[in-house]
Amino acid sequence: MVSKKKPDTGRLWVAVVIILLTAIAAVLRFWGLRWGLPDELHKYTYHPDEIFQIIAMLRLNPFAFELDPGFYNYPSGYMNLGAIALRVADAYGVEINESLTGVYLVARALTAALGITVVPVVYLAGAKLYGKAAGIIAALVIAIMPLHIVHSHFATVDVPTATWVALALLGAAAIVDRPRIGVYILAAGAAGVAAGTKYTALLVLIPVLAAHFLREDKIKFAKRLVDIKLWAAVVGFITGFLIATPGWLFMPEKFFAGLLYELRHSQTGHGMVFVGRGPGWFDVLANSLGYGLGIALLVFGLLAVAMAISRRKRSDWILLSFLVPYFLLISFSEVRFARYAIPLLPPIALLVGRMMAEVYSVMKESGANSVIRWAWVATCVLIIGYTGAYAAAFDGLFSSKDPRTAGAEWFFESVESDTAVAFPTVPWFYSLPLAPEINGAVGAENRYESMSDSRYRLLTNPEKPWDLTLLEEEMPEYAVVSDFESEDLLRLRDPSVLKYLDYLGKHYSEYKTFRNDLTVLGISFGKAEQLPHDLKYMSPTIHVYRRK
Repeated sequence: MVSKKKPDTGRLWVAVVIILLTAIAAVLRFWGLRWGLPDELHKYTYHPDEIFQIIAMLRLNPFAFELDPGFYNYPSGYMNLGAIALRVADAYGVEINESLTGVYLVARALTAALGITVVPVVYLAGAKLYGKAAGIIAALVIAIMPLHIVHSHFATVDVPTATWVALALLGAAAIVDRPRIGVYILAAGAAGVAAGTKYTALLVLIPVLAAHFLREDKIKFAKRLVDIKLWAAVVGFITGFLIATPGWLFMPEKFFAGLLYELRHSQTGHGMVFVGRGPGWFDVLANSLGYGLGIALLVFGLLAVAMAISRRKRSDWILLSFLVPYFLLISFSEVRFARYAIPLLPPIALLVGRMMAEVYSVMKESGANSVIRWAWVATCVLIIGYTGAYAAAFDGLFSSKDPRTAGAEWFFESVESDTAVAFPTVPWFYSLPLAPEINGAVGAENRYESMSDSRYRLLTNPEKPWDLTLLEEEMPEYAVVSDFESEDLLRLRDPSVLKYLDYLGKHYSEYKTFRNDLTVLGISFGKAEQLPHDLKYMSPTIHVYRRK
């Protein structure tokens, strides 16, 4: 009689846990996915960058070899995936029309799906590098990271890039254990697609190459350099980049023009947004990661990185060989949006998972007092609980009524047509949509022209922002100011802004304020206006002033 194999209950439980964590990640990323979609108030979403991705997706059709997105400020990996998703959705009856609502929703669903995929990938990488316990904790950490959750709601490149980064790190970990040529090609191919989704992610090729030289076999360095597997990895990287962004080969002039534009942008800055915010490394830590992870997880992340640097193990070097150069790259840039730090999140989650699991394991093996061990467990649970609540508060911003919508509805219900309303700058995504195209039309000139479509008499000076003369001469009944317009200039004590707001204080009263706070279950994490620029796209603070 042949005996039946008993099922591996350990593997089964791990699978159940990872499925549960993936489900948690899905809820956090799909909840509020319809935020800010076009409606009768506004033709575009409230996110300033989504329209560029959407236009490119509509231009592309990989099935018909239509491979030119029209611009290369971003590589086209995500755009091509979005174009495929749109064609498939269209074939299954999803309405793709001029309103763009269906297009936005399909593209956002793609981002959210890629954001969810990072959870099992991080688990597999963690299990391979540090063991199953570390992998499970790392998967939980990435599932609840607020910065990752927020940008999983948007049709943009950053979260998809992080998924390809995680896949490349998984491939690098696999190279150390199973140095087969196919593993090299897949790992480097994932790195190529990451770079073909966001240019700066090309640095994730470093851990793939590092894994080759960190293998424990006795092959000399010179022989490793000529190893066919290493060159297969190079070919895999180029192939992955070409599949994601074929334009670099077929339309090199457009490709290099877009790439050079981004390089100049990183050197010249983004207006006043990042001026006067201190050294780049501090800005990335305090703003991008401080607000993007929450102070508790940031502290644990820094401890985990310090632990990895001090241990100097192969698995640590694989992660650090990407994390450190990428951190330095975005720190030296003059443009430091919080989303630029998203590719750092998979290695941070892996190192935090490793630290939480390993410290407990060391305590247990060394016979440490059970009180100390459980104090460590309680600390880890509190860190994760705090981060989860903080993440849920961000989700609350997506499901609450947007301040721009609330403000526009109040205007249409309470303010008579043809009333004069002043804006300090040409209205954009952060402004009340008192005309359907002013929140998203490409180019300030287009938005200024669209102001005439409003039922109100909208006033601003496109040549001179914060023009006090306009208020003095036109004497509008209302003036509307968004914190996106004022916060950076107030930090720099700009004289024109100070005079403009001082005039409002003397001749106007703050009649209405539209804002949302970061709260969940009665717990407050502060006002949304304290958040960095691209962590509060879904909740600007709008001040409405009325003449006294």
